Amino acid sequence: MLTSYRFFTPFAITIVLIALTALLPLSTKAQNKPHHKSPITATQATPVNPTDTQQVIEHFAKLNDSAFPAWLRSRLSSTTRHQPTDNSFARATWLAQLHIVQDRTTCERLQQQATPVLRLFGRETSIQFFIYLDNYPNMQTIAESYLGVSTGLLEVLKRDTPDNAQLNGLVAHELARGIQREGFITAWKNEDSQTLRAYELFYDAVATASMNYLRMPSQQYAVILERMIAHGRGHNTDRTRHPALEQRQSLIRTISVAHSPITEITINQLY
Repeated sequence: MLTSYRFFTPFAITIVLIALTALLPLSTKAQNKPHHKSPITATQATPVNPTDTQQVIEHFAKLNDSAFPAWLRSRLSSTTRHQPTDNSFARATWLAQLHIVQDRTTCERLQQQATPVLRLFGRETSIQFFIYLDNYPNMQTIAESYLGVSTGLLEVLKRDTPDNAQLNGLVAHELARGIQREGFITAWKNEDSQTLRAYELFYDAVATASMNYLRMPSQQYAVILERMIAHGRGHNTDRTRHPALEQRQSLIRTISVAHSPITEITINQLY
């Protein structure tokens, strides 16, 4: 029995050494394996300053379409997710002196047509449309959860594209006001027209990025802006808080072209 024990002990030790030798390179390789840093996500990126238009353009030109939803949700104010109330709506429309038009059918149609962008912003159940009487083509947010569409804008939107790109672009612009809302409100209270114009361009950039993600022709957003201004000439609405049309369209084109394959770029996007 002792002889047998002496024979197997060296043999067993040899087997263990062979096994350790085989495993050692694997352990060494694992330790020496280069560490690949994960790509910076949209939520980890440096926050963009809405009042720096050049920075805004560069940010959205580089932001991947696939990363846009995460960036958007991380920047939206939590106040944009509350449910609308009739009392807040009634008070806001009274203060704004809006003449409400009872047209539930049209409101439901607008809600359905704007579903893609409402879903992108996570607002499909917390936004309601209403119509108000005004020949000036405009869309505005009331009580944070109601989108008012003027009768003048409804006329302009009759020439919208089959995918309702123009409507979705305008809705994206309004919903984007939930990003850094405090800065916009402060500029409004201080009548800081320069800062307000910068914020409007920032919201144009968000709207353009939204359309890029939704695969809608973002140039249609530039088209509806031009049509609204053309139909609103002579109206006494204060435009000092809005950037020049050429500046807005240039921003839209710049961001759009950066996200379009060369085969999809049209002459209208370049000029």
